[in-house]
Formats: sequence, structure tokens, C-alpha cells
Amino acid sequence: MVLIIINLALIVLIVLPKRSVTSREGYRQNREHRGMGFLLKELDLDKSQSIKFRKSGQSHRLEKERLEKELINQKASLVAAIMDTNEQMKDSLRVIIGELNQENEQLMIDHFTALRAICTDEQADRLADILSKNQPRGRGRP
Repeated sequence: MVLIIINLALIVLIVLPKRSVTSREGYRQNREHRGMGFLLKELDLDKSQSIKFRKSGQSHRLEKERLEKELINQKASLVAAIMDTNEQMKDSLRVIIGELNQENEQLMIDHFTALRAICTDEQADRLADILSKNQPRGRGRP
């Protein structure tokens, strides 16, 4: 009986995040699109710059979605492995998740570096202001 409950709990933990991700995908895409529109407006990019930024943004978004899906899969594997006694497997999953998070951070840096490369000096100053005002905040930080 206990094994049945544990199995059901693991199935729920693995399946539910996948459902919540699909329900959030529309929100994420919409939020990112608004972010792109916001930057286009605030930086006042010309037509040529806008085309370059949109192309760069599209490939950035596709790669970010791939990374997010892989992260979700690896985290689900880690949750499923909680009941496993193989600590080496759990450590391997944690290392993979850490590497994917690093790759995600580098992707963001590369994205804004590419944007900076197509900006004029004045636009680059505005971009720096926008980025400094929108830094991620940790818990308890203003």
C-alpha cells in the first residue's frame, strides 16, 4: 500500500510540472514579446536595428525554451530519484542542473551583448540604465 502511494506521488510530481509549464508558455511568450517591444520603444531602434534585434531575439527565445524544457526534465528526474539510494546519480543530476543554469545565464548575457553591439552610444547608455533598473532581486532585497 505504501509503495502505491509513493508511486502515485512521484507520478503527480513528474506530471504536474509539465502541465503547469504548458499553461505558462503562453504567458512567457507574451511577457517576452512585451519585453522586446519595450526595448524597441525605449531604445528607439531604427528599422535595420529592429530587424537584427528581432532575429537575435527569436533565436535567443528558441534556445531559452530548449534550456527551460531540459531543466524541467532534469529536475523531474531529480525529484523521481529522491527515493533512490544512489547518491552518485543524484549528484550527477544536480551537476547537470547547475550546468544548465549556467548555460541559461550565459545565454542572457550573450543576448544583451548582441543587443549592445547594434546600439549607438546613446542607445547603449539607455540600455545600461534599463538593465541596471531591472536587475533580478533576491529574497528580502528592495
